[in-house]
Amino acid sequence: TMGFNTQLMVIRNRSLTDLSLVNLAVYGSLTVDEASRSSCEHLAAAEFAGGIVIFDNQFILAQAGPQLARDLSTEVVVAGFSSVSDTYIWSVVQSDGQIRSWVQSQGVTLVSEGHPVPEESQVETLDEDTLFAILSERTGVTLDFAAPAVYVGSMS
Repeated sequence: TMGFNTQLMVIRNRSLTDLSLVNLAVYGSLTVDEASRSSCEHLAAAEFAGGIVIFDNQFILAQAGPQLARDLSTEVVVAGFSSVSDTYIWSVVQSDGQIRSWVQSQGVTLVSEGHPVPEESQVETLDEDTLFAILSERTGVTLDFAAPAVYVGSMS
């Protein structure tokens, strides 16, 4: 892996067209590779089997998980990567408001709230590899960096 600095938000079992339900519009085109780079300053999204992945390199939607889960009646899973500071965020938000949050920095747990989800049971330390693994296991989403993505913005 290549030193990731982004926040991935997986909105499970939803498609890009569902984003209009929460006042988000999609436009333009780029690749998942471009969307996941820290140089991409816009929200972007891609649709995979398992759901939509929103790439949020500027942490614009950092607090939006509970609202999106509620409004779209689905689970929202957030994986935050900061390879530079060796800090990783894992969050599972249910549509009823239940939240599991786990944050580690340099292997030390800073936050642990809510009940661990089964996918975490084999993981002691969050890092790029373990975070990708539990994200994929939980959501069924595997990133294809060549896949198409779109930009996401507020509906005006």
